[in-house]
Amino acid sequence: KKRKRKLRPEAVVILILGSLLIFLLSAMGFSLLFTGELPEIPGVELFSNPPSKEEKAVVVIDPGHGGYDDGGVVDGVSEKDVTLAIGLQLGSMLEDKGYQVVYTRKEDIALGEDELEDLSERVAIAEQAKGDVMISLHTNKADGYYEERIYGFEVYENEQSEVSKQLAQQVVTKLDALQFSQNRGVKD
Repeated sequence: KKRKRKLRPEAVVILILGSLLIFLLSAMGFSLLFTGELPEIPGVELFSNPPSKEEKAVVVIDPGHGGYDDGGVVDGVSEKDVTLAIGLQLGSMLEDKGYQVVYTRKEDIALGEDELEDLSERVAIAEQAKGDVMISLHTNKADGYYEERIYGFEVYENEQSEVSKQLAQQVVTKLDALQFSQNRGVKD
């Protein structure tokens, strides 16, 4: 008899923390696909007006996982492949709008020998690029007990950044209006 594996509470926290990022991108992607415009951020010029040719805003796109790290896998589809496809598509749309796009990865690779090294390298790429915004993309999956109880979208902000707070709220508002899934809100 096969037992269902229960996730430890710390695993649930990790699952919840990661789910924001794909939805951050999804809201921006939905907005671009349906209206041709990125979400507006009151008082923030980064996305409300395309940058001038002299001074392009820099958007760092971080497709989560890669290489040896599949992320969540559902029906043979890996999170690393989904985040990469969405990241490349979003980057192309942003470039068409006049933004400078820097990717942490553009193919199925890991950026380090282990998770800590991989995450450190992603941060280093963003810092070196002097990104105005970094969008880290993730989807999540829960098994067993948590699968039916934890679902929806959430967006994470950096509470130290007013731009981050405003962008996170704008994305949550747009996603909520789609009535696609449960709104888990903005998290720090």
